[in-house]
Amino acid sequence: MTQGASTAQRVRKRPLFRWRAFVALILFWHALILSLSGVVLYIAPVGRVAHAIEWRFLWLDKEQWEAVHTILGFSFLVIVFFHIKYNWRSLLAYLKDRVRKVYTLQRELVVATALTLLLLVISVYNLPPAQQILDLSETFDAFWEAWGTQAGYHVVTEEEAHEEGETPPVRGYGRMTVRDVAEQAGIPVEVALERLRAYGVDASPDDNMLTLSGRSGFSPGELAGIIQGEPPESHGE
Repeated sequence: MTQGASTAQRVRKRPLFRWRAFVALILFWHALILSLSGVVLYIAPVGRVAHAIEWRFLWLDKEQWEAVHTILGFSFLVIVFFHIKYNWRSLLAYLKDRVRKVYTLQRELVVATALTLLLLVISVYNLPPAQQILDLSETFDAFWEAWGTQAGYHVVTEEEAHEEGETPPVRGYGRMTVRDVAEQAGIPVEVALERLRAYGVDASPDDNMLTLSGRSGFSPGELAGIIQGEPPESHGE
């Protein structure tokens, strides 16, 4: 009877939800997804090219990957806090043990500290191999831009993107949707869509100018001009 009661008591004391395990598991998934999103954003094209060629990876566009990386990055910091909270005693005991042994690991400590400082200096001053790693990212940008041009997309150049950025009061036309441009000009969305169709541009109200630019060959500024009732030739592109 005593053994049975003890077993029943252990069963009752077992928590319904193990917070330590939960924090460890969610920390693992966050680290995995952050690693993936970091690699994806490293090889992804710059924004103007990503919009023009409608770039996606695993069904997500670049802005969505940036959102995933940013939100999970903040969430990761919060989870790390709780991870430390739930494992504080174990971590403290481990650190005390490391402090006792630090005198036997002087060489390792010096090398680890020096290597970390070296990586910081290399990153800040863009020295090799950090320079080559960043250059490789730019090589991916050039690859995607060349691929988009060869595939028949109208890829807005960096110069055009800067010019477009000076036209509207707040931002360039590239990220603005048909609905945005129509509302800014005081034009019904249906009229805006009809004007685009007159120039062979099939669009929906939520298509942005860069996406339509990639499909049609018109620049974002020309498309905005068409919506506003101005022929592309008179829009100054």
